[in-house]
Amino acid sequence: ITQDTVSDITFNEGSADFDIRVEGNGDANLLVRNAGTDKVGIGTNSPSKKLHVVGAIRASQNIFIGNG
Repeated sequence: ITQDTVSDITFNEGSADFDIRVEGNGDANLLVRNAGTDKVGIGTNSPSKKLHVVGAIRASQNIFIGNG
């Protein structure tokens, strides 16, 4: 962990295969980062895409898919 500026903290700047898992009260895989595959999972410990969400998603603004 490094702190480059007052508002910037960098994890894994050395590119090690260092995974992170954040547990919630009822979800052991609330947030998972798999450094070996460069993927992030929410609600899953085995994300299959860059961002893989298991569960409902809500947004207060637009969601853009592809080029649009």
